[in-house]
Amino acid sequence: MQIFTGTAYAPFTAKQSSTRANFVPNRVLGASPPDISPLENLLPRSVRTTLAQLHSGHCRLLNSYKARITSGISHVCLECGVASHSVDHLFNCQSNPTQLTAQDLWDEPAAVADFLNLDN
Repeated sequence: MQIFTGTAYAPFTAKQSSTRANFVPNRVLGASPPDISPLENLLPRSVRTTLAQLHSGHCRLLNSYKARITSGISHVCLECGVASHSVDHLFNCQSNPTQLTAQDLWDEPAAVADFLNLDN
């Protein structure tokens, strides 16, 4: 059995970092996603699950997602009736204005959870 010391992980970390840079951009941000705020760990699991789904754009809260997986569902926002109900639209809907952005899913998860009423 091989025992790993602190230095054994350095090559792996460098490789992991270079691999992460080669990933396809996040569909929500259009860029490589930042690290998730450590404060997200303080949120209930159900909230963290929904935030993770929103990170990917594949979330049951989004009509754009439901329309892709179920026929007969419109992708349009039910609040404003104008735009596709996507992650970006959650933060730009005229019917529910906010200063938050999609980036805040990573940076300010508690504020996003509060805005979207995820803990209710």
